[in-house]
Amino acid sequence: MVTEQRLKRWLGQVRNGRRTPAALLDTLRHLPYENLGFARLDTHRGLRRGLPEVIFCDGKTPQQIIQIARRAARHQAFVLLTRLDPLTFDAIRSSLPNFRYDPIARLAHTSAVAHRTRRGLVVVVTGGT
Repeated sequence: MVTEQRLKRWLGQVRNGRRTPAALLDTLRHLPYENLGFARLDTHRGLRRGLPEVIFCDGKTPQQIIQIARRAARHQAFVLLTRLDPLTFDAIRSSLPNFRYDPIARLAHTSAVAHRTRRGLVVVVTGGT
């Protein structure tokens, strides 16, 4: 996920000569989104909202889901796939071995990242019965 801290680190790498300005520009070229042709991956959401992009799988082919999930994993530590039916997950399971699946919730995700202590609002989201 692109965060303010990560941007500062990248700028420091340019200042210290460990990264070229051209390499940084190539990275920034994918902000605020990366166009995959069939989908636009919001790579800037983490910086704007503090939360990563979520991938809505309903209506996408297994190959599209795999491609989006792999690209998202390059940009953010945690990837969440929603509205993912069990048959589709079975079709993509071997291509995304780091994902866990919950058939009741119909979602898949990468392993949880280390928790950070935050201060602020708490959001409680519920749905269904």
